This record gives sequence, C-alpha cells and structure tokens, in this order.
Amino acid sequence: GETERNLPRDVVVAEGSRVVELTTAPLPRDSLFNVMAFRDVTAERENARALREARDLFAGVLDAASEQAIIGTDPSGHITVFNNG
Repeated sequence: GETERNLPRDVVVAEGSRVVELTTAPLPRDSLFNVMAFRDVTAERENARALREARDLFAGVLDAASEQAIIGTDPSGHITVFNNG
C-alpha cells in the first residue's frame, strides 16, 4: 500500500467542529495495519477563506474606481497592481 496524504475530514470535538487532514500509510513489513496521523487545519482553512475575501474586496475596489487611477508598487517602485481608471 501507498501513503495517502491530505485527505480532508470534518470532525466534531468537544470545542466544536474542526477540519483535519489525514495521512495514512501501511506499517513497514505488515499489510494488516496502517499508521494514521491527523493534523488540525481549521485555522489554516479560516485564514485562506479570509485571504480570499480580502482579495475579492480589493478587486472590487479596483473595478469600482473607474474615474480614478489606482497604482500599487512594491518597495523598489515596480508596479504590482493597477486598475483601468
């Protein structure tokens, strides 16, 4: 058997719902048993959702500013974002 990684699972614990990733692999030289590892990815998933929402809000602001030009640069002055204003 092969190692299976990052199988998302929703679990409910006493504190509430959590999202975990499950990794499972067969024990060496034993086809009857597997070892399983769980990793709580609840905060990681929440951070990714918040980042998507912020990115969508930023894109909406850029799209709505049709009368003004918005230009963003990195610290060295290279343009990294602009709108069609």
